Amino acid sequence: MTKNYNTGVFICLSGNASLTVSSLKKMIKYLADFGYSYVELGLDDLFKIDEEPYYGYLRGAYSVNDLKELDSYAKSVGIELIPSAQCLGHFWVMSKLPEYEPIMDVGDILLIDSPRVKKLLDNMFSTLRKSFSTNKINIGFDEAHLVGLGKYLDQNGYVNRFELMLKHLNLVNNIANKYNFQCHMWSDMFFKMANHGIYYDKGVCFDENVINLVPKNVGLCYWDYYNDDEQLVSEMIKSHEQFNRELYFAGSISTCSGFAPSNKASLKIFKAQMECINKSSINNILITLWGDNGNDCNYFAALPGLFMTHEYAVGNYDENQAKKKFKRITGEDYDSMMKLDIVERNKINPKNEKVTLISKALFYNDPFMGLKDMEVKEIGYIPFAEAHQELDEEYKKTTANFGYLYKKLSQLSLFLSYKYDIGIRTRDAYEKNDIKKLKAVIDQYDLCISSLKDFRNAFEEEWKMDYKMQGWDVQELRIGGLLARLIYCRDTLIKYKNKEIAKIEELEEPLKKFGNLDSLFNIYRTFSTLRDL
Repeated sequence: MTKNYNTGVFICLSGNASLTVSSLKKMIKYLADFGYSYVELGLDDLFKIDEEPYYGYLRGAYSVNDLKELDSYAKSVGIELIPSAQCLGHFWVMSKLPEYEPIMDVGDILLIDSPRVKKLLDNMFSTLRKSFSTNKINIGFDEAHLVGLGKYLDQNGYVNRFELMLKHLNLVNNIANKYNFQCHMWSDMFFKMANHGIYYDKGVCFDENVINLVPKNVGLCYWDYYNDDEQLVSEMIKSHEQFNRELYFAGSISTCSGFAPSNKASLKIFKAQMECINKSSINNILITLWGDNGNDCNYFAALPGLFMTHEYAVGNYDENQAKKKFKRITGEDYDSMMKLDIVERNKINPKNEKVTLISKALFYNDPFMGLKDMEVKEIGYIPFAEAHQELDEEYKKTTANFGYLYKKLSQLSLFLSYKYDIGIRTRDAYEKNDIKKLKAVIDQYDLCISSLKDFRNAFEEEWKMDYKMQGWDVQELRIGGLLARLIYCRDTLIKYKNKEIAKIEELEEPLKKFGNLDSLFNIYRTFSTLRDL
């Protein structure tokens, strides 16, 4: 028999795009209608603090009044709105600001024991107390891999990093208690410090002294977005249960692997994970939406996945019944929205059952430098043209609610149908000095340039529907850079064809295999160049 889970959704707002207040209300209403009971807003530095004028500077930060309005609305539809604000790492934007750079230990990690850090944390909690009615808060604490190894090491010498992190956790917990907040946190740092930097592992045991040092009122959240190995997930849950604290399990509907969602793949993973959760002591389930490296994918494209994860959590695996319910709630056809995944359909991922980011890798793959071209040769034909046709048909027949999602991904697929193998065709024509092929590939560049402009316009239209404009600059700079490169490559080929130049230096260097095409390393600059960017 299925347990009565407390189910929620985590929405990252601090990556590169923050949903407008009206779009957040729309999302909260859908989640309430799906049956979720709470929503965590991943704010980090995306809220304004009177005492910290540079906190959230130029980032589209939410005011206290914005958050109070959202809190009130959420309560009116039966949702508990919970803030999430990092208290140790992930201060990557703030580390660029002169105001905060001195209190960074290394990279994006706060300098533990700094009086200025304590003041910042107090100001954060004070402002969040004014903004939210809940007593719960997610304090982050994840992925602070180098804590204690930067300025802290210079100033204090080496200190046991486990003890250092626990010292900071107790400070944060005390400040939270001062403002009547009860904390929960991501659990990975406990595992990595106890297990040679490894999070996902079987049979991880913790010393009783370590367990006792963790505040008893702090909940732990086991996050796992890609593992469907039931034995591994079960072992991870058992390791978490050693702490005897309130436990959360965080899965994901992937929106951080490029421009398209991975609903089907994420559901396949979560379905396997639910088998393990049902046998455990976990009562809190949290489904996350992340916007890593640009927020390329619109969060509303994850609605079918968010809906079905809740259905699984309440024990409903009857998809026909669930699809009818989805249609009643959203007015949208479930199978049609699942087609938003198909941009990532290819030989490696024929049924969309893997989370990949091939489309983003090939979007930014430079035609002359060709970091991904050897891998494209191996996979062969990629059906972007077919994806474009299917998505265009859905766009033409869809309701007014989410037509812009189909339009953007349809334009993306069309662009990629011209672009994905253009580097291979370029080198082939160049190496053979085949004038006919050179002319054909130059024409292909013209199609790419025109199509990229159409995609950019559709993407901007989508962005303006749901997000604040702070963050669009990142997309504009990246797409503009790609457009400039396409123009440069085309014009250089024209000069070579017309014998205005004797050779193209970039095309003289042979390519080597670089990495897996379906790698999940989602960093824009690694697709476009080996240089710093």
